[in-house]
Amino acid sequence: MSSSTDPGQAPEACGYSDFLDIMRGLPLFAKVPLEVSKVLAYLSRLEEFQTGDVLVREGEHAETFYYVTCGSIVVSRLAGGEPVVMRRFTAGECLGGLALILGGRSLFTLQAETRTSAMTLGREQFLKTVQRFPQVEPAMLQSLAEHVLAWEERFLTRHPEQFAQFGQDFGLTLY
Repeated sequence: MSSSTDPGQAPEACGYSDFLDIMRGLPLFAKVPLEVSKVLAYLSRLEEFQTGDVLVREGEHAETFYYVTCGSIVVSRLAGGEPVVMRRFTAGECLGGLALILGGRSLFTLQAETRTSAMTLGREQFLKTVQRFPQVEPAMLQSLAEHVLAWEERFLTRHPEQFAQFGQDFGLTLY
């Protein structure tokens, strides 16, 4: 199996060694020690979703990390009572890192756009692992902070005029 985790080139994950390979290639888990990655890969599982299956609805509790191995997941948010598609996640992309770390209410609805397979990891399994290996938290928080910084920097570079327009709604990295 290839260890590639580039978007659009997801390996066909089907078990522990595939999940470990995927996890080690993702920025969110890059700083996690190998022994902990092995446990998290062991606790991960492959889930299949049919077209139209809702993984989580806007406002529901989000508690799962997804790595799409096949198919696509569409992300939407209600605006004026109608769902507005925000983004699609396809093979080789992941979402739900914050759901693992923080849990809480989802700001979006996630729905299988096509028949979709994903490696999943639940928050409960993740938290039990963190209790056993507390060194995971600082490693993942650093990865999360790096992701937020990169996101805000990318947004500011791509949309400098919108930054001035939205003013106080930005500056997350100033926190």
